[in-house]
Amino acid sequence: MSKLAPRELAAELEMPESTLRRWCKVLEEAGYFFEREQNRRVFGQQDALILQAVKQQMAMPGVTLEEACLSAIQKRAAPEQRDKLADEKADHSDLAYFEQLLNGLKDRIYWSGSDVAVRELQTAFHAWRLDYKNKLEG
Repeated sequence: MSKLAPRELAAELEMPESTLRRWCKVLEEAGYFFEREQNRRVFGQQDALILQAVKQQMAMPGVTLEEACLSAIQKRAAPEQRDKLADEKADHSDLAYFEQLLNGLKDRIYWSGSDVAVRELQTAFHAWRLDYKNKLEG
């Protein structure tokens, strides 16, 4: 498979280009990187598989875009990208993560609705609380 332009991949995935751009932005926020030519994303086979996995996850009830992207990255990303993501994740503090969520809240509400944005914050908080409890007990 040669490199695809956004329009071509959006057609292949049967989605609007605006949805593809939004999903790519969330994947990049999660640490995934896309190849670029002339400051535009170009997509290879691995990228198409990741985005197809996101699409499959999004078809499941109650799954947020952020959860779908993280799941797709964990399942489908190349090992070197997973390693890079793990290293980057370890470098970020919990506070920085919550700041990032809060800074993106306006966009998330706009694109996904308030219910999804609140659920995302609640999920992050519950994960943090569980991790914090485990650290105290361990």
